[in-house]
Amino acid sequence: MADAILPLLRSRIYKILSLCLVYPDDDSFSYMAKEAAGDLQECLARLPYGEALADPMQAFRSAVEKEVVNGKLLDLQVEHTSMFIYPRPEIPCPPYESIYVEKVRRLMGDSTMDVKKRYNEHKLALSDQFKDLPDHVSAELEFMHYLAYSEAEANAAGKTEESASFAESEKSFLADHLLRWLPKFADCLKAKSSSGLIVSASRMASEFAAEDLKFLTGPRG
Repeated sequence: MADAILPLLRSRIYKILSLCLVYPDDDSFSYMAKEAAGDLQECLARLPYGEALADPMQAFRSAVEKEVVNGKLLDLQVEHTSMFIYPRPEIPCPPYESIYVEKVRRLMGDSTMDVKKRYNEHKLALSDQFKDLPDHVSAELEFMHYLAYSEAEANAAGKTEESASFAESEKSFLADHLLRWLPKFADCLKAKSSSGLIVSASRMASEFAAEDLKFLTGPRG
């Protein structure tokens, strides 16, 4: 039972973090105001390594209270734009992997092509509603959501080999992609963003990914 539940919890966390790091709209702002912090904390409480994320969880909850529950959507949209979209003279913290891992700082590098290849291997493509690059932080977190959810489905169906294959894909994507740049991305935002929500969500994403990889590579009974 635990083998089916844990991937679902991990999947949910990646989904929430993906939502928090994409451009906010009325629906996502409402979810963050009413449910995001509670959902995230509930999932973490049921994971064997959830306690390691107590500090970033508290920072996220405090930021939600200040900037969402008692804040305005427009203010968050303006900060999101200033950090990730509008150059001044350049984007302060681009939300793209290639900027942080390529030898020459640029978009659509070899790392982006590998991310796209991995999506394709799972017969996935970016949604028509997602008007951004494959290595956007939200897209990569969404991919981890998909992989963990698929692992859970395979477990529930008794497909042991398929489940193990999804777990291997999760490990390799964390090691080869997300954890190569999420810490740098979170550090950039901590230094440059005035939004506690964006800073705490990026920190949570970075620290959760690190703990998750330890869990996936360790003994899982």
